[in-house]
Amino acid sequence: AAVSAVPRAEWQGAAALAAAMPRADAHSAAVAAVGGSWRAASGVKTACRPCAHDVLRAVESLYADALKPFGRLLQKRLREMAADGGWRCNSRKLAKLRTLCASCPELRVQLEACGDWSAVLIGRPTNFVDYHSKEDTFPQEFWHEVEAFLSADDSLSFPGGRYECAQTLAKLRVPFLRDRSLASICHIVQLAISAKNILGYQRGKIVPYRLSQVSAKTRCAKQLQPYADGHDEGQLVATWETVVADLERLLDEVPPTENGIRLSILKESFSFRFRTTLSETALGHTKLLDLLADYRFRNICVVSLQSNSHFVVSRRRQLDLIREVAQAPITVGCRCSKADVVHSRPRGAHSSANSDASAPGTPTMLTPVSSRDRSSSMASSGSGGFRNDIASRSS
Repeated sequence: AAVSAVPRAEWQGAAALAAAMPRADAHSAAVAAVGGSWRAASGVKTACRPCAHDVLRAVESLYADALKPFGRLLQKRLREMAADGGWRCNSRKLAKLRTLCASCPELRVQLEACGDWSAVLIGRPTNFVDYHSKEDTFPQEFWHEVEAFLSADDSLSFPGGRYECAQTLAKLRVPFLRDRSLASICHIVQLAISAKNILGYQRGKIVPYRLSQVSAKTRCAKQLQPYADGHDEGQLVATWETVVADLERLLDEVPPTENGIRLSILKESFSFRFRTTLSETALGHTKLLDLLADYRFRNICVVSLQSNSHFVVSRRRQLDLIREVAQAPITVGCRCSKADVVHSRPRGAHSSANSDASAPGTPTMLTPVSSRDRSSSMASSGSGGFRNDIASRSS
């Protein structure tokens, strides 16, 4: 199969060369003549990359940039090395990158608080820059230079990620970024977006703040005008006279078996139900979360985080569930799921091998359920997760 991928003319030339040689040398000559094409066709050249040596080089380069070698950054750096070196990163190797790092005696793999993992060099001092930090250690004159540079050209546009944006800025070789590490530039980008209002996002790109979506929405919110994002054009815009009642009606129509309305589709659901655009800027807010936190919605809805997603839940229905569970007596065999209430015997009692129930007369102990167990219970119970969560809190 590999030989069939080699150009015909190249293979014929190798065959002619092999015909004039003894049989013992014929195969070696043929393979030598088309060695490069055969390896490229069969994948022999790239199947083992990245290897342990590639990983160590990538970690060293991240150290030089003062970037802690998190798993996601290590994958990005390996792909960059592959593009520069002319070899291809094997996707299966990247999927097992953590295992590959753990097999390197020079590296120590450890879990991080952010949920990612990192691979650090054993015995090597670190000078990593925490580019997520909110602490601003740069002088005010520095930020004036940054803002002056970005305001000079309206065509400036950078990739959407902090890391990629910092790389692009470093290549521009602007004076105020001279002799700064890549991690320090990442921190500058982070602060310019989150704290200084110098940079912002627009259609997945990082642009000067005045051209960003947040800046445009802020102007619209001050003028109580809808932000034109290309959706629901031509529809009426919800006003304070109708939006409270309409949202309450929409939440009341959610089936009892569902957790609420996912925040990401609330606008779409509202538009489909009432043929009206729900615009936070027309109601004086720049974010939908801020709008739902307005005091006029305090008796209508709450926003809860469930399985890493925000849901808009009817407050009245939530209070009814709490009241219903609070009034119901908690006994063995109640409606609470096994994940919410754990039945166990007092310390020192012997459990039966044939039964999970407590012996007659033995008091039942209620063990608190952690948030992680509650989340897994909600995920496994599907649409009933919200009811089980309320039950566990009340119990």
